[in-house]
Amino acid sequence: MKKHTRALMAVLLSFTVLAGALTLVGILLLPAELASPETEAGENIIGISYDDVPSNKGLLFLAEDGSGAFLYLDFSSIRAQCHLFSDNAEEQAAALPYYKDYTLYMDSSFLPLLCDRLGGIEMADKSGENSLYFSSSLADFCKNKLNAEQRLQLCISFFDKIALEGLSSEDFMFIIEETNTSLSYSVCYDWIPHIKELFCNYIFG
Repeated sequence: MKKHTRALMAVLLSFTVLAGALTLVGILLLPAELASPETEAGENIIGISYDDVPSNKGLLFLAEDGSGAFLYLDFSSIRAQCHLFSDNAEEQAAALPYYKDYTLYMDSSFLPLLCDRLGGIEMADKSGENSLYFSSSLADFCKNKLNAEQRLQLCISFFDKIALEGLSSEDFMFIIEETNTSLSYSVCYDWIPHIKELFCNYIFG
């Protein structure tokens, strides 16, 4: 009887040791099995979260006097390209090598109101000193038709502010509501995380 008991205990002890060894091996090897496979360059090909890059979009801003700006949001190259027009903006924009996705019709109050939303913009005054413009002073600046230099200066001031602060979801809602456009918030939503970086790399065509 004792021999049988000893044999049974030996079997149980061997099984326990084997089970423990297998468990230990499993603990050591399981993380490696669960880890993402690697490419030849050593880069993980599974488990990396890549930000979705929005498709490039062309926006035409049209003022009541026929002037305007074509803004190409180049998300793939991380830059904003702008073309300014003193008149016949819609016709001239059609000749550009970019597709126009949306048109935004602006009245004279749009830019001053946007200026206030952004906390003002800085522009050089007549003396060459930088001044902070808000809605009233910007409306005064824009009351007469702007020449090419003034139009460029105004655009740069807005772009610099957007590069510094970005645009919030509320800013996009304002832009959509204060212009006559088919642009929707659902389209703009994916742009928000990229806008600041985009406007840090603006160019004028």
